Amino acid sequence: MKPRAVSFLELLRTSLWYMARDAPRAYSMLLRAIPGSVSIQVDQEILLVRVESGRLMLQSGRYWAPVSLQTSREAILSLIDGRLRLLAAVKGGQLSLYGKAPDLIGFDVAFRAYVHGAVRSSAFPELLARYRNTGHE
Repeated sequence: MKPRAVSFLELLRTSLWYMARDAPRAYSMLLRAIPGSVSIQVDQEILLVRVESGRLMLQSGRYWAPVSLQTSREAILSLIDGRLRLLAAVKGGQLSLYGKAPDLIGFDVAFRAYVHGAVRSSAFPELLARYRNTGHE
């Protein structure tokens, strides 16, 4: 039986929960580095990631944030798989990233902390497999 596909929001929300449990040091680094909030658009899915009461909160919809990111599902998978680096994705046009320099630096640190922690999460391989199935059912 093929695993149920998940949206980017569900991938991120679930992986962050497991990351907090399985890789608390990386989760703490992510909390410290994120520039208040980040608006993320992956294909047609738009969400906001923000820090609230020492936790990362996610909500669907378009909101202003110090950092704004637009990309595709394919680019997300390439970044997670290590086939593409953040700077190369921006330079190559696979990812648009907007914000002031200090906020972008914070985002870069937060992004690396996320990938570092997520891949150490016990649930991430299954979540990632389900995300890969999105749009391919």
